[in-house]
Amino acid sequence: MRLILIRHGESVGNREGFWQGQLDYPLTANGVKQARLLAEWLADEKIDALYSSDLVRAKKTAEFIAAYHGLPVTTTPLLREINLGRFQGLTRKQVEERYPEWAHVDWHQSGLEDVEQIGELFHRAKEFIHQLWTAYKDKRIVAVTHGGFINGLLMALLNINWQGKKVFTLKNTSMTTIQFIDVDQVLIHGVNETPHLSKERQKGETGNQNQAMG
Repeated sequence: MRLILIRHGESVGNREGFWQGQLDYPLTANGVKQARLLAEWLADEKIDALYSSDLVRAKKTAEFIAAYHGLPVTTTPLLREINLGRFQGLTRKQVEERYPEWAHVDWHQSGLEDVEQIGELFHRAKEFIHQLWTAYKDKRIVAVTHGGFINGLLMALLNINWQGKKVFTLKNTSMTTIQFIDVDQVLIHGVNETPHLSKERQKGETGNQNQAMG
């Protein structure tokens, strides 16, 4: 099974510097442009199924891809960004002002009930892979999701221990390609690839700086 994981196009939350989590921010005009360029790049790619987070910034990105392939977009909450609970919708500065005791703490190992813990994210990511493997063992899948989710999935597959930060930098509309030999045996063909975005088009892109914000 070949899986291409895509981070959504630039969202309003990315542009404004919010911790988005599972809040539903739309794409910016730049995000729409990125999604269109991505869809054009993937136009000749063989895709057997197209999945997306049910959050609008991911779903809209997936719809641009779907238009070239005549495929439905199957949405699932399993692909949502990691839930940041009380910190969602705030900037870093606002977190420091409102929750100074939590501003420099690893939220995902804090035990906070409203914040998704890293073990929960790993479990959710693996559940998605098991569902895909059961249905599409020999197929080619595209899944549009979020930076935190892709980090969690890669770390879970590679058995990387969470050290309080994301390991992988993922730009908006970047592609991460994984070949599954078995459900728990993988080859990583590429991470954070953006061949559809020229250097000129990447000027001003906020996806790299805000990759931790969903």
